Amino acid sequence: MKNILWLLKKQSIVTPIKQIVGGKVKFCHHSDVHLNIASGWHKDNEGYGALDAWSIGVSGETYGVYKVALYLQDHVGQNPEDFALKVRRASHLSRSLNEGGIEDIYTRAGDAIIFDCRITHMGQHDLLQQHLIGRYFAKPILRLAPSEKSRYRIQQLYRRLMGIADRVAIFYVYGKCNAFTDEHIEGNIRRQNQQNRSAHSSACTEVIANLISVGVGY
Repeated sequence: MKNILWLLKKQSIVTPIKQIVGGKVKFCHHSDVHLNIASGWHKDNEGYGALDAWSIGVSGETYGVYKVALYLQDHVGQNPEDFALKVRRASHLSRSLNEGGIEDIYTRAGDAIIFDCRITHMGQHDLLQQHLIGRYFAKPILRLAPSEKSRYRIQQLYRRLMGIADRVAIFYVYGKCNAFTDEHIEGNIRRQNQQNRSAHSSACTEVIANLISVGVGY
């Protein structure tokens, strides 16, 4: 993870975020490197707290948390296994996961996309559903796997046997300086502490220095 911290001080990433929010921004203590992670339709603002992301805050503030997605492979073809990002148009305006026409966002390696965390989207499909061998052989084996690590290894083996390329992407989250962003930060720190079985976590000095160098709060 340390080898990608330099991305936090890239003006080419931070400047568009500042333009979108129209002012100062905070880093949301939310960063991921995804390797072959599958998901269905979802929104990235769910499960972070009690504030209604579609409401106006007590001080007149509005939601403004945005994810930066950096893609490390080309996703430009019509094959379902090219895993282009799919979004539902204007779905950041609705709580529903089913509203909005579907748009494929084709990207090339090195492209960055910024999107509202409320937008309904989907990245890679569940590949085990794409082939008969996955549905009828790999899935039953996965159910017998004793741990998350062993399930991951089985899925990786399945990809190799089927000749399916890896999908790697890097994600960072930024937000307006307001209560919605503060809640996202608190919720994400809480989630990560639970995942890491830790009582406390804090940003490392290099992360803080990189953010300060481009005028981003934390």
